Amino acid sequence: MTATLTPFKGMVVEGQLSYKDRNQTISTFRNEMNPLINFLTGNPITGSEVTPNSYEETWRKTNSYTAQLYASYEKDINKHYFKLLVGTSYEDNNFREVYAKRRNMLSNGMGNINAGSSADGDVFNSGYSTADAFQSFFSRLIL
Repeated sequence: MTATLTPFKGMVVEGQLSYKDRNQTISTFRNEMNPLINFLTGNPITGSEVTPNSYEETWRKTNSYTAQLYASYEKDINKHYFKLLVGTSYEDNNFREVYAKRRNMLSNGMGNINAGSSADGDVFNSGYSTADAFQSFFSRLIL
């Protein structure tokens, strides 16, 4: 959003606001692998089944806010010209990530992080966040 204001001759004030918000969700699922079949007997081979039931889910949120304000004033007095420019800028950024992981699920059809086994080693969690902000001021005089 941008706005311009001219309160009197030679004076201009400009302002800009910007906001960006981004949400991202990532989901992953690995299916169970059935046991190998003995081609001579037709029976499953014991210990060949793999149950890598797994589920991963990541949520990321990023938002940033920017504000800028500038003012300029120019004037001619006889043969003399001058212009004054002043301004400020502000920026605020935030990032957050939450990650969860399950290994053994109750069923391959249950795509929910809460549907997993509670056995040791089957749950993983992590999270991360960061924030930063910047502010600046400037001025210039032209004679």
